[in-house]
Amino acid sequence: MPRAFDAEARLRVIQKVRLGGNLTVAAEAAGFSVATVKRHMKDDPAFAQEITDAINYGDGEMQLTLREVLIRDENVPGMFRWLESRQAQDFGQKKLVVNQHVGPGGGPIQVAVATTDQLRELLGDPEYRDKMLSVVNDLPMIEATATEDG
Repeated sequence: MPRAFDAEARLRVIQKVRLGGNLTVAAEAAGFSVATVKRHMKDDPAFAQEITDAINYGDGEMQLTLREVLIRDENVPGMFRWLESRQAQDFGQKKLVVNQHVGPGGGPIQVAVATTDQLRELLGDPEYRDKMLSVVNDLPMIEATATEDG
């Protein structure tokens, strides 16, 4: 007869996760499959939150321990990796990406912007149609779709 996933079983899973165990290890240590634990998490949002809190607590304890070891051992490269993961905007690796676009012979690129409605209007006018078609056919085109917010 299968055991019930009762309050005591839930507590065993939560305690194991708090100590840094992942959900699979915690479930197995409590005598259940991870699928059973996940099903109960899905059915019980309060239990799911307790698991999330336990994970965060375990991770926090590990971070404190790691910090203490890095400082004690004067592990400067480790300290920088720590800072990169916690404050990437200040300590992460930065990459400068420059895209340069040039026209033929290194000259400027011709850019023309027109909406479909503007083109339709100009191409519909017999006086401008042939002139517009020759200009449009000579320009390299990039089709883009945009919307105006507002």
